[in-house]
Amino acid sequence: MFAATTAWLMLLSSLAADNRDAIAPSFASEVQPILSRQCLPCHGPDSATRRADLRLDVREGLLGVVEPGSATDSELYQRITSEDPEYRMPPPDHAVALDSDAISTLARWIESGAIWESH
Repeated sequence: MFAATTAWLMLLSSLAADNRDAIAPSFASEVQPILSRQCLPCHGPDSATRRADLRLDVREGLLGVVEPGSATDSELYQRITSEDPEYRMPPPDHAVALDSDAISTLARWIESGAIWESH
């Protein structure tokens, strides 16, 4: 009986860890590549190309447009899901729009607390 209970607890622990991983994307390996590809050309370290005086490559800038724990209250999420072409990011003239997987990853990251990981 003890062995079966221990095996059951180990399985539950493993499933909980798997669900946590599915819910909380890694900033460094999943979120940052999306930001680098889609957002940093206009909101990155280059002051000559930066728009709206917004830097998404630094913690303070990114967390200034994110409400950890609530994607719908986050300006970042509101902008990437907006139907209004004047408000939507990236703008319609950007080379590549965010796909549904990227939007989902960003939303899950925000919902899970928007944990920033340094490189």
